[in-house]
Amino acid sequence: MKISMHALSVEVFANTLGNLSRVLEKGLAHATQRKFDPGVLLAARLAPDMLPLTRQVQIACDLAKNSVAGDLHRSRRASRTTRPRSSSCAPASRASSTT
Repeated sequence: MKISMHALSVEVFANTLGNLSRVLEKGLAHATQRKFDPGVLLAARLAPDMLPLTRQVQIACDLAKNSVAGDLHRSRRASRTTRPRSSSCAPASRASSTT
């Protein structure tokens, strides 16, 4: 059975982004329970050289979007180049006229 790279990657990205969504929901619940602005968590960095959480989430979403779009584009291009030509696309031969 043939499994496409697109199908495999979509499943992985959907799982990863779902987990990320649950982590963000837990952060919102924590901020609500402790009565502080959730924006504090979104702007937080675990280490000084890290990007803020909002940027990391954007990178994760962009990676998933662009990877899946690239897989889809490559698979469409490959299917176009490997598809056999139909007879309707073949150039018509011209009959030579003899007079």
